[in-house]
Amino acid sequence: MLKTIAVTLALITTPLTAETEDPCPMLGELAASIMENRQVGTPISDMMAVAPDNDLVTSIVLQAYQEPRYSTEEYRQRAVDDFPTP
Repeated sequence: MLKTIAVTLALITTPLTAETEDPCPMLGELAASIMENRQVGTPISDMMAVAPDNDLVTSIVLQAYQEPRYSTEEYRQRAVDDFPTP
């Protein structure tokens, strides 16, 4: 799962050009992946290590870890689904 975050992060941090796709869907995927890691118990230190110098990712990780970790799969999935949306 951390590999998915690293790949998405690489895509997001690539300099934007006129031909670059809209970064919003990628950010949503990144946020969902971070929340999924949060819900399965990945330590915040592991998440912060993925992008130590990226303020955007740091902010998303901190927001995800302010949310509760749920014990049932249904509520975990709801948390993942709802997190990328404002």
